[in-house]
Amino acid sequence: MPPAAAAAAPAKRTNKTMDDQIVSALVALNKAIEMLGNDGASHEQRKQAADGLVDVKTFLLQRPTTVTQNNANTSRVSRMNYALKRTATLQKNTTVQCTGNRQQADPLEETEAVDENSASANQTPAKTTPTKPLPTTKQKHEAPIAMPLPEPANGTQYTRVEFLRIITAYPTTGKIKRSMAMQEAINKKYVPLSASGLYRTLKKLEQHIENGGSLEDFPDGPWNIATRAIPMLQMELAAVPDGLPGKFSPSKPPTKKRKLDVPSVTLPKPANGTQYTRVEFLRIITAYPTTGKIKRSMAMQEAMDKKYVPCSASALYNSLKNLEHHIEKGGSLDDFPDEPWKIVKVAIPMQQNEPAVVAKPPPTNKRKPDVPPITLPKPANGTQYTRVEFLRIITPYPTTGKIKRSMAMQEVLDKKYVPCSASVLYKLLKNLEQHVEKGGSLDDFPDEPWKVLPSKPPPTKKQKADVPSIALPKPANGTIYTKVEFLRIITPYPTTGKLKRSMAMQEVLDKKYVPCSASGLYKLLKNLEQHVEKGGSLEDFPDEPWKTLPPRAPPTKKQKPDVPSITLPKPANGTQYTRVEFLKIITPYPTTGKLKRSVAMQEAINKKYVPLTASGLYLILKKLGQHIEKGGSLDDFPDEPWYIHKGTTTN
Repeated sequence: MPPAAAAAAPAKRTNKTMDDQIVSALVALNKAIEMLGNDGASHEQRKQAADGLVDVKTFLLQRPTTVTQNNANTSRVSRMNYALKRTATLQKNTTVQCTGNRQQADPLEETEAVDENSASANQTPAKTTPTKPLPTTKQKHEAPIAMPLPEPANGTQYTRVEFLRIITAYPTTGKIKRSMAMQEAINKKYVPLSASGLYRTLKKLEQHIENGGSLEDFPDGPWNIATRAIPMLQMELAAVPDGLPGKFSPSKPPTKKRKLDVPSVTLPKPANGTQYTRVEFLRIITAYPTTGKIKRSMAMQEAMDKKYVPCSASALYNSLKNLEHHIEKGGSLDDFPDEPWKIVKVAIPMQQNEPAVVAKPPPTNKRKPDVPPITLPKPANGTQYTRVEFLRIITPYPTTGKIKRSMAMQEVLDKKYVPCSASVLYKLLKNLEQHVEKGGSLDDFPDEPWKVLPSKPPPTKKQKADVPSIALPKPANGTIYTKVEFLRIITPYPTTGKLKRSMAMQEVLDKKYVPCSASGLYKLLKNLEQHVEKGGSLEDFPDEPWKTLPPRAPPTKKQKPDVPSITLPKPANGTQYTRVEFLKIITPYPTTGKLKRSVAMQEAINKKYVPLTASGLYLILKKLGQHIEKGGSLDDFPDEPWYIHKGTTTN
């Protein structure tokens, strides 16, 4: 078959494939037109039709490039395929990048390069590979927007609907996509928002269309400029040249950001003049909303700051939660139980004549803070507090602070004013809290005597019980029991107790009256049980000899098998193999066995016959396999130079 006919065969298949694609595109276009013209089509069907139109548009944009590529491959010029391959190889060698990425060549540029090199197309390729230039920095080519954005109607900025009309015409993918058009609008300052704000506007439009609306009836309100855009405005105003007045002039230092003026919360005074009751507090607080400028949390904080409530925020939220449960059960705020607040933490005033402030000494070891001493009154009976007396002294101390309740309790324990430990004192405080919650007080708390446990005797060493020794009869033959003889001696011993069966068996093993281990003896007892279950007895149990295993040989070190060395032929040029030369040597080796392919490859790397690592060599073998699958062989495999990434070294 002449070369022209051989090149025309794949061209016919390619043209047939392209014709099928055009027919498919026309079918998709007709379906989309029919779907968009149908008034009863759903939103999902219209969306699918729009996606089909986008696919047709992408196909039509890519078709000129494909046709140009096919024309270059099907040219009738003599040895044109060789010229195209040679040009592509030269371009790849000149665009080797530091990062290892290859830059794809444009088919139009390849065609122009063919015209320039057509004079040398019939020449035979030189055996010496061209020298590679130094690696250059790869530059990204930004795809320009083909259609410039129209100017706004008012000359400065788009309105929301105007922006959506322009932006929705762009597809979400492709060379000229929606994100690039949005970035162009931001760069030209046609919109006062960032990309995230524009995407939120598009999302609102999608939700509006899902609810049955369209772009025509979308509300064209002003742009919602969030406070996040203020820093961008400050950056623009900061570029004002020196000498111009203004808040953001560079000559002036930046000022601190001020907090928004929040209106103060005005609470009514308590009915008793000092504190709210629980119901009174809930009536005032529930009127405030949970969100907004003046919200419930601010009113609660104001009540705590003015000390209108004797508890913390968590206790107030618990009261609100109890009110919600009460309302869920069918109650209301009017019949909510107005119980008293829990025990108030009374702060002890600081003692007078505090030491004067002294200058800090040079840094030394960390010292404990100076805590004023705690002065406790003496017990009424002179030796120990009663329970109520202890509670009257301890409860005024707060749970936090410099002089807190735990410190006072520790002082009580140190002076031995109570006959119990700290855990007992905390239980006593908990009992008082439960008593107060039930409606009682400290005055009617039962003043029972302290419960003092008897002191434990000092621990003594545990002594092992005296176990009587087991006397075993000697074997009949003087050395070892037979099986039946062993069973007659062992079976009378019980399985539990001081003299149990396991102890007798251990004694037998210690005296070496049997030639096996404990597991072998237990198996023998189990065989006897099975024999008795089948109707036999110890008298007719087979008295076989003991089975003794031969002694184990000492473990020997595992020796590695002797692997014969691999002798590789020297390269033809004396230094390195070419790609085809390497493949001709490596492929005869099997993938498994003593002399396998991986060993030969490692030998080639060790002798520096190849400039790549093992992973690079496996990639070349993979390319050869793909070449053979397409109908080629090792003889017509392209013998290109080694492709060495920057930073690739061989040891």
